[in-house]
Amino acid sequence: MTWRDIATAPKDGTEFLAHVDGEIFLVQWIAEHDRFEDARFTFKQSDFTHWTDLPSPPSTDTEK
Repeated sequence: MTWRDIATAPKDGTEFLAHVDGEIFLVQWIAEHDRFEDARFTFKQSDFTHWTDLPSPPSTDTEK
């Protein structure tokens, strides 16, 4: 997982992980509101320091 400067975060509606005050949030840019949002909070871009892509989901391979 590579953390990048928030200035490079996507503003196309893609969900990603963002760092705010020591916590990690799942957020996305909401163009109609001109800000990043998650399910509970809204944030200004200046609230964040870094972002990263979502990790790949776990394998669904059921063979052991």
